[in-house]
This record gives sequence, structure tokens and C-alpha cells, in this order.
Amino acid sequence: MPHRKVEDVAKIDVHRYLGYDFGKLISATISLAPEQFIEGIYFPVNECPICLLTTTPDDSIAASLNPTFEQTQGLGVFVWVHSECFETLTLSYEPTTFPALSL
Repeated sequence: MPHRKVEDVAKIDVHRYLGYDFGKLISATISLAPEQFIEGIYFPVNECPICLLTTTPDDSIAASLNPTFEQTQGLGVFVWVHSECFETLTLSYEPTTFPALSL
């Protein structure tokens, strides 16, 4: 699955997605979610984490946002991301993490 690095993590309100404050966010990656996992998955908000605009089924794709905090890593949450926003991100060669937490 395509995997991208989120360069500007300052604008991502990842605490809103996870429902808990894990501390300072230091990096994040995002990867497309495999289609076989999408049905029945809970997406906490209908907002693109890259541009912060509302998403609709017609303009977004399912993805896994994988934040890394100073004290915690290995978390993931399913998000809707605009296709155009995802394509603007740099390819990441870091290993992907399957969402351990999908609220």
C-alpha cells in the first residue's frame, strides 16, 4: 500500500482522532487502508488530516494515520484523506504500522 510521510505535523490535531492526549507529536505517516479492512471500520471524524477540510465519500480515500509521539509509538487510527492531499505527500520508506488503535 502506498505509504507517505506527513511533513507538517503541527496542524494535525491527532488527539481529536485518538480521543486521548499522548503528548507531543513528533512525526506521522499515512498509508492507504487495504479495501478488505474498510467495511465496518470506525472513522472518528470526516475531516482530512492534511488540509483539515471536510471529506465526503466522493472525494476521499480510507487511510491509516500513524503518529509517533515522544513517549509512544505504534498507534494508528483510520482517517479519510482527500486523494489530492495524499498524493502531495512525500513517499515514506519507514515500515508501515497496522492500526493498533482504531477508535
